[in-house]
Amino acid sequence: MNDDLFGNIEYDLFWIGKYSWPIFGKRIVTPLYIICDEDDEIEPAQRAAFTAFDLQKDVFCARAEGAIYAHYVEILPEYRERFGAEFADRWAPEVDTLSDVGRLVTPEAVLIQQSFAEPRERVVGLLFKCTWESSLGLAVKFVNEQLIEVGPQDIVL
Repeated sequence: MNDDLFGNIEYDLFWIGKYSWPIFGKRIVTPLYIICDEDDEIEPAQRAAFTAFDLQKDVFCARAEGAIYAHYVEILPEYRERFGAEFADRWAPEVDTLSDVGRLVTPEAVLIQQSFAEPRERVVGLLFKCTWESSLGLAVKFVNEQLIEVGPQDIVL
């Protein structure tokens, strides 16, 4: 389907398109997931969330980078202890800069979540693979254009 806002999207459990966004000094293209049942309309709040994010994606992505860095620095001691001397430097190395953390994460997708709150929240999630949490991944959650949380991907799924 060709959507006026999202472009060419296909349905496979939810709507999927492509999206270009900047993160850690690169402009990448990842899947864009719009969570919605096939027979339902994409919510106006989802369209508003995407529009607001897209208009200022450079600003939002820069905020996400800083939040990922702060999150990583906070959880680093726990993960290094958990991994032990043999694996800590590979999966949870010490970092000094944003670009150091950028080498530990791989952007996976941008997710436009349905709103389950009233009034309708605008929810955007940035999804990443990361070296320190291979099974749960990493997400940055924006609600109503505010960065709310950094954590495992289930915070936005």
